[in-house]
Amino acid sequence: MNKIKDKKRAILITFATMFYTLSVICICTGIICMNSTPSTSFASKETVNVNLEKTVSTKDLMASFQNIEAKRKAEAKAKALKIAKEKAEKEEKEAQKAIKLGKTVPKSELQKYAHNLVINKYGWSESDFSGLVKLWNRESGWNPHSHNKYTGAHGIPQALPGSKMASAGSDYYNNGKTQIRWGLKYIKNKYGTAGKAWAFFVNNGWY
Repeated sequence: MNKIKDKKRAILITFATMFYTLSVICICTGIICMNSTPSTSFASKETVNVNLEKTVSTKDLMASFQNIEAKRKAEAKAKALKIAKEKAEKEEKEAQKAIKLGKTVPKSELQKYAHNLVINKYGWSESDFSGLVKLWNRESGWNPHSHNKYTGAHGIPQALPGSKMASAGSDYYNNGKTQIRWGLKYIKNKYGTAGKAWAFFVNNGWY
């Protein structure tokens, strides 16, 4: 509906612009005729007056359309701001609800990706995801480009060496999702769950 209204409005504005241009041409023509033929000055004056009235009417019409367009833009901006505010409020409510339930809220797209795998692929608990977040916060800050120049450990899970992650994908060096897939599989095979991996890290300083 908005697209149809915009098309109609554009057509009306185009028509008004053309009408205004023609009116100006008529006025100029009338003035030229009045100056070149004194004998018909009375008729020319009447023509000029009529054209002036049309010009005023056209200006009013243009001003009306401009006001409508300005109002439409203001309403669209207000609507966009309202939607953004409602989205932010919804996300905040969901975050607060998750906190009350003892969940760790994913703070990035990579954490959301990992959360989905933890819960839906591996069948681990929210507590396991919380442990995973803490573990990889300590290891890399969830930075796919994190690299230990002394040991060669690389990526979000700090695989040592980083080339180990090639088994999860050839783009392992820069792709955080590939690194997450490898890291979760490593945790599964070595510790069973992310919660146990985190517990081991707390006691030993590595995992």
